[in-house]
Amino acid sequence: MAPIKSGYPSCRFPRPQDKLVKILLQLVIKKVGQMILDDDYIFCSQCGGCIEESQSTSVAVRTPCAACGSTARTFNSYIQDTLTLYKKTKIKQKRAGHKKPIYEGILGEDLHRNSGQWNCLTREIDRENDRYKEIIVDPKCGKIIRNINERLTEHTNRGSATPRVI
Repeated sequence: MAPIKSGYPSCRFPRPQDKLVKILLQLVIKKVGQMILDDDYIFCSQCGGCIEESQSTSVAVRTPCAACGSTARTFNSYIQDTLTLYKKTKIKQKRAGHKKPIYEGILGEDLHRNSGQWNCLTREIDRENDRYKEIIVDPKCGKIIRNINERLTEHTNRGSATPRVI
């Protein structure tokens, strides 16, 4: 990341090779297929005068521009869509001699795969104090969907720890 030239040296903007920018560009490229073309905005490429003809008119059949006589055209197309960004922060505290982090925390928006709904998630896994805390809140109405505060050793049969039937 290269710093932004402002009064804040810690501010940075992403370079095109950064992962998030690549993902956003891929989303924008996918959405280009939903362009809105408007025949009302066709201009003479030479003088900029407005021309009333269809974009599909072939070059051989085009009417010359009334102002300059050119048949070169400029077509304006507009792309309109909405992109919503969500954030999630994860932290891990590791200690020498321990395989797993002694503390993990997640704070931010999380997608519930089955319902497709974005919820606010706060999760803490504290292995030193044997605690598991998780709060999931519906951001639309503020309703608590899930509230767990238990010993980590009692938090079983969830997620990847679910027993598999063979």
